[in-house]
Amino acid sequence: METLDLSNNQIGGEIPSWIWGTQLEYMDLSFNRLTYVQKPYHMSASLRELYLQSNQLTGELHLPVPLASNLVYLSISNNSLSGSIPTSLCNAKDLDILYLSENKLSGGIPPCLFENISIFHMRQNNISGIIPDNFSMDYKLQYFNLNNNTLEGRIPRSLERCWLLKFMDVGNNNMKDTFPCMLSSTLRVLILNSNKFHGEVRCHNSWDFLQIVDISSNHFNGSLESFNFSDWSAMTLQGDDGIAIFRNGFVMTLNMKGMNLELNGIWNDFSIIDLSSNNFQGEIPNVIGNLTSLHNLNFSHNALNGNIPRSFGQLSHLESLDLSGNQLTGPIPMELGELTFLEVLNLSHNKLVGMIPNGHQFQTFS
Repeated sequence: METLDLSNNQIGGEIPSWIWGTQLEYMDLSFNRLTYVQKPYHMSASLRELYLQSNQLTGELHLPVPLASNLVYLSISNNSLSGSIPTSLCNAKDLDILYLSENKLSGGIPPCLFENISIFHMRQNNISGIIPDNFSMDYKLQYFNLNNNTLEGRIPRSLERCWLLKFMDVGNNNMKDTFPCMLSSTLRVLILNSNKFHGEVRCHNSWDFLQIVDISSNHFNGSLESFNFSDWSAMTLQGDDGIAIFRNGFVMTLNMKGMNLELNGIWNDFSIIDLSSNNFQGEIPNVIGNLTSLHNLNFSHNALNGNIPRSFGQLSHLESLDLSGNQLTGPIPMELGELTFLEVLNLSHNKLVGMIPNGHQFQTFS
């Protein structure tokens, strides 16, 4: 037996030890009701792809990956597995894609894992300690998700060597660091929310492909003028050419319209900026009005002052705008009344005066 696919059924009970065989290359038992892996079992060195995600597996994660293993793709996400990440995974020198998210894994991350992996998905576990700082010059990491763990320390400086990095999510941890300006210019998604990041954001590099930025609930300060918003050209796209990004195995949780929403993919003309709950000061730059693919903009709970830019009237795709909890003054720009997709608007707890705009979505608000 070389290939076995029993996925998307209602098979329960244990995975028998005889199923691994001696020449198995591909096994997919995902999306069933399996609860246990019978011992002893011996993973064949010939196995290249193993899919066990979305079952009901419990107990400690044991993966007896043999030396000279050909394993390339491993997915055990969405189970209830506990224990530490097995160091035997390092025997798989060609391991390229690793999904261990949504389990109960604890302990640290074995540094040896960061050799060949391009997709590293470890969200919603109990992983602790620091992220190992040993990314090599030829590292091909593209997708890095450690959201909702208990990690501490800094973002590894050697990540600057990951010149293919597109997705970086370390939100909902206990990390304490400054803004990671060294990250690759290929970055599309950057999520740092709910940590202990601090200091001013002063980066001289430009992120031409950046679409999602969530650095909310940290201790950042300084002026918004220090952001190179004018270089975020991916947020200026017009229309929808139907290209979806990060569809296969992609998972991201964002606060949109006052709710936590889980996204399984993003379109290339979909952009979000969330800088809320920090200590940013000064005025809101007019250049943000040029980011016409913005769907969600949240600057709430900072110390911003000055007027709401009239250029916000150009954000024709905007669905949610939250500027509450600042020190903004002056009137609400009449140009906001021209926005036709605006569903959520929160300007409370500021020092605004004057008339409320009429027209379009404003007529539907309470």
